[in-house]
Amino acid sequence: MTEIKRFHMPKRLLDMAVQTVFDNIDSYDKTLVKQIIEPIRREKLEEIIRMAKFHSFFCNDRDAHVDKVWAALPILINSKLYTKLDTTVFTHMNCNSSILTNSRFQEFVRCLGVNTPNLEMLTINSQPWQDLSLGEGELASILKLKNLTHLKITCVSVSLTGFLLITRHCKELKSVGASDVEVDVEPSYCGWTSS
Repeated sequence: MTEIKRFHMPKRLLDMAVQTVFDNIDSYDKTLVKQIIEPIRREKLEEIIRMAKFHSFFCNDRDAHVDKVWAALPILINSKLYTKLDTTVFTHMNCNSSILTNSRFQEFVRCLGVNTPNLEMLTINSQPWQDLSLGEGELASILKLKNLTHLKITCVSVSLTGFLLITRHCKELKSVGASDVEVDVEPSYCGWTSS
């Protein structure tokens, strides 16, 4: 009987270079990184999605996986061809070494209006224990999505005035929903009365 040896293919130099860039993404000019990785952007995004889906199987609880993924997303989710986006796979990553911060989350949402201007369906989904919110900059980004027909915001805090602003300015909306709307105006402002 012959012994079958398992060979591991060495990493490509390109793969190692790209991984180094993504491990240190905050140190680089993001516009330059977008240009450099464009030929492999789709491949890298698919890899990141797989990693996020199966994160619990390979997590070593030492590297800041969650933060690294969210730091890379504004560069990877960057195409006029995208019409659907759901953040669930990314917000449901759990890692003992890092958590999704509100500032990192907001950085990603702020890029959507420019990076994915043709989105028709957007689901911004979080987990109840994550303290995530949409502020003015994030709302302004969503308002740039002129083709948006379906918007769902779950477990992410959004002000009532911001929510109403979206419903007024995104003219193509057919369905919209939000689970954590904070009332920040008097009821009469919305056409309601207190009696």
